[in-house]
Amino acid sequence: MFRSNLPAFEAGASVIRTYEAVLIPGLLQIPAYTAAIFRGGQVLDSAVVDRHVEARSARQKILDREDPPSLVALIDEAALLKVIGGQAVMRAQLGHLVEMAARSNITIQVVPNAVGAHSALTAGPFVILDFPGDPSLVYMATATDSLWREQPEEYQRYSLILTHVSTSALSPDESTKYMIAMMDRQTR
Repeated sequence: MFRSNLPAFEAGASVIRTYEAVLIPGLLQIPAYTAAIFRGGQVLDSAVVDRHVEARSARQKILDREDPPSLVALIDEAALLKVIGGQAVMRAQLGHLVEMAARSNITIQVVPNAVGAHSALTAGPFVILDFPGDPSLVYMATATDSLWREQPEEYQRYSLILTHVSTSALSPDESTKYMIAMMDRQTR
């Protein structure tokens, strides 16, 4: 029930906070990166891949609306180092992240590999959706299912995890500089 409602929940959220360990968060992916992810499994035909890309692009439109939600993305350095779709796609993806980080409603922080173990490693990738006047939700996707957590104590635990990871991450400005340096390396 909830899985198909993710775009609606994102559209209704005032704040979206996410942690990703090995991929760029879906709301920040360029179409070529998204397509490369879905093609990487080599089990989907091109029409299905195209539908996934279109659906992800449609979800991203919430960031372009007049009153967009705040997006806080904590991205593990490993996600930036994994070359998805080739160097040209990764360079474009990193450029897109830099552009998005310049928006007033978007905060991107890179969690360096040098941090080592941190609280989100065992939590895996997740999204916290905060709504004005409604309880928050925690969303986690797996290969076969989506998991939603609605209990206040679950929300508090995931929120605390994000807070801890954020303090270990590069600042937003340092993260942008790091992503620009990575773009330069993609041309070599």
